[in-house]
Amino acid sequence: MKIWFNSNDIVYNKFCSEQLIITPFLDSAYIKTNPSFDDIDNYKSKIAQDVHLAPLQNCDYIVYPNKLAPTATLMDYIKLSEQYKKPLLTFYVDDDSTPSKHIENMIVYRTSMFKSKMKDHERALPAWSKDFKTCKEVPVRPKNEIPTVGFCGYINHPETKIRRECINRIQSYKNITKNIIIRSSFWGGNIDGIEVRNEYIDNMINSDFILCTRGSGNFSYRLYETLSAGRIPIFIDSDSCLPFDSDILYDTFFPIIKESELDNMEQIILDFWKNIKDYNKLQEQLYELYKTWFSPYGFINKLSKELI
Repeated sequence: MKIWFNSNDIVYNKFCSEQLIITPFLDSAYIKTNPSFDDIDNYKSKIAQDVHLAPLQNCDYIVYPNKLAPTATLMDYIKLSEQYKKPLLTFYVDDDSTPSKHIENMIVYRTSMFKSKMKDHERALPAWSKDFKTCKEVPVRPKNEIPTVGFCGYINHPETKIRRECINRIQSYKNITKNIIIRSSFWGGNIDGIEVRNEYIDNMINSDFILCTRGSGNFSYRLYETLSAGRIPIFIDSDSCLPFDSDILYDTFFPIIKESELDNMEQIILDFWKNIKDYNKLQEQLYELYKTWFSPYGFINKLSKELI
């Protein structure tokens, strides 16, 4: 895929997920200012295989190189898109779920949306953290008779009502093992704390299923982290948008439970567990799903194929 952007327009603050597609053309030291991307050297060259710079008149897409926001620079890119008749790619990693304004020839990849309100120019975007298998040793779990459901996080934000309800239900279940850690604040009060982060990862590694619900925005970082650990998400569908949902049969990999189905959540989990024929293989498939579709290089590879 051939792209164009002006490097002079990049906002060099802290590297943001919205700049992922231009990582081959950025200094690694800058990218590593975001801890979620400090393993950039593992995949920067892979992204470069799918994304190439080209002059404006020859590019496939113009890329806005910052988080989507109503700035004078964005208006300049919109004008260039109109002038050269090239589609404009923009990215928005944010809790905001307000439908974006339709602008001719502009495509918006974003994390937080409601499927029922999704616009034709909007696409679902994964939310990135580190590949957990690069952070710690992640052992293959044996399949026990009773599955373990894990969760580590904050449940008392006004927008996490569904998370709180799910945790309360899970705590009452008698046919599963619970591995639940409730935080007193967002990110345990320390977003970059190593000990807090390790406890979160260990909770995931030591569970079979991980509850994945919306947070402040209508999407889940935890979903992609769970896949990167080779664990099974219990994904609560809150009118959610998942990336590449026309290509991936998500419910073959993990249970998807609508909010209207919460009364049956325990049975849905147990039925999924019972029907797993080869648990070792499923753990491999979950991680492969992450690598192929949602890792930084996997996503850009699939994105480039989708757009060309």
